[in-house]
Amino acid sequence: MIGIRTTRGRVFTGSGSITKDFTPKLRLGAELFGAVISNFQLSKGQLATQIGGNYMLSKRFTLAFGVIGGRFVASPRLGGLIGFAYDFK
Repeated sequence: MIGIRTTRGRVFTGSGSITKDFTPKLRLGAELFGAVISNFQLSKGQLATQIGGNYMLSKRFTLAFGVIGGRFVASPRLGGLIGFAYDFK
């Protein structure tokens, strides 16, 4: 993991996510992800969650949005994201 810089060695990672379509255009979801070093010092690990979704503006153009928050030294405390996706097919 790029965020864990204080310790070298093995890093164990894991994540899980869930999404739900609320309307044909709106999908919301949540994700929990983390990383810990091999001696399980949580103060040198990462734990973060992200909640967000996407909204279809047209058949090929989507607005993506989310909020991320974390715990421990290598995690972001709080942040936001917004972006667009276009399907070139």
